[in-house]
Amino acid sequence: IVLSLAQAQVTSLCQSAQILQRPRQWLKKSPLLKQLIECKVCLGFWITLGLYFGPEIIYKIFAVSGAGYILYKYVDCSECHPKEIQIGDFKISG
Repeated sequence: IVLSLAQAQVTSLCQSAQILQRPRQWLKKSPLLKQLIECKVCLGFWITLGLYFGPEIIYKIFAVSGAGYILYKYVDCSECHPKEIQIGDFKISG
């Protein structure tokens, strides 16, 4: 679970973080790297390998960051009540 959270966070950062916009534009000059960056599944796979074989502390940091993002996105901190979450036909509300 820890590695999954880290992978999701790093993939999201690599694909959409404003601070990484210039490196993404530079990498997209290569057709192969452009395809890699634009495909979440492909990018996530290679990021997972890098996190798995890299130093343990790296993926733990990104896992905490990913968990924080999930809490920020789905929990209304001003009232400490979860927002309604809908996945397909299922609804979860607090």
